[in-house]
Amino acid sequence: MVRHEAAEALGGIATPEVLPHLKEWMTRTDAPRVVRESCQVAIDMWEVRQTLLYTFRVLNQSHSTRILAIFSMQTD
Repeated sequence: MVRHEAAEALGGIATPEVLPHLKEWMTRTDAPRVVRESCQVAIDMWEVRQTLLYTFRVLNQSHSTRILAIFSMQTD
C-alpha cells in the first residue's frame, strides 16, 4: 500500500526526475500488480501535468505579448 501511494505522489510531483522511476516500477515483474498499475496512473498524471504546464506557458507568453503590443500602441 505504501508503494502504491508513493507512486501516485510521484506522479503528482511531476518533475522530470520521477519519470524514470515510475517507468521502472511499472515494468518490474516482481512489483505487485497494484504498484505497477499505480505507476501507470502516475505516468498518466505526469503527462497531463506536463501538458497543462506547457499550455499555461504558451498561453501566458501569448497573453504577455498581446499586452505589450497594446501598451506599445498607446505610447506611439
